Amino acid sequence: MGRTFKRLLFGLLLAAMIEMPLYAGLLQYNSFSTANNFINQYTTENPESINKPFVFLFYNNFPCETCPQTMAAIYQLIETKYPDRFNLFEIDYSEPGEFNFEIDYQLDQPLTIVMVPMSNGQPLGYEKIENPQLFFGDSYYFTTKISDALDNLLLM
Repeated sequence: MGRTFKRLLFGLLLAAMIEMPLYAGLLQYNSFSTANNFINQYTTENPESINKPFVFLFYNNFPCETCPQTMAAIYQLIETKYPDRFNLFEIDYSEPGEFNFEIDYQLDQPLTIVMVPMSNGQPLGYEKIENPQLFFGDSYYFTTKISDALDNLLLM
């Protein structure tokens, strides 16, 4: 293999490794009993929300300096660009009673956005963006990344 090709291949692999933990971009499926129970209960009590996608902001009590500002920016983006388009919840998954979300959505980061598309009142899987606080400092990238994921969620 040529030296240039090796560098290109290394660069692509490195970019993929950096990008993947931030946003998988593919629907993941699980037998989410806790999540389904939560979603079913909410849509039963709020039938007008039955086909709105769910957006969960999951956080824990680990130290994270920029998590509160990141969460506020996500709320502001959703309220400004997508008013009344999502069922939006903020959940501390480290609290007792919320631990099942941790298993269902494989949560282990200080902040994770989980997006659940809905069809006929049923979840279609989920996508997640882990550690959005890591790219919060780049306003354009942050807004684009979150907006693109939410736009895709609305198309499902």
